[in-house]
Amino acid sequence: MRETWERLVEEWLIRGVVERFNREVKTQSCRYLTDTSDLDVETINTAMSKCSTYMHGHDMAEEVAGAFPDIDELEKDVADLDEYFTNLKKRRK
Repeated sequence: MRETWERLVEEWLIRGVVERFNREVKTQSCRYLTDTSDLDVETINTAMSKCSTYMHGHDMAEEVAGAFPDIDELEKDVADLDEYFTNLKKRRK
């Protein structure tokens, strides 16, 4: 999920203005960023924070991280990501 959110941010939200593994900043692509909203920032921050809690490589005691999400919660997270991405693509086309 974390990698999916990262790719969505890179390719769709900031439209490739800044890309991983690329030294170039594509300033002319900034024209695509006019519809980024506080809701976009909140959605991304919430999703990335949740992904980071359970991300492999961030080993924490269960008391700190809490119990892992069950399948229903994971399915909702995927559906929420899909809904956000669908709406973002509609705005950007």
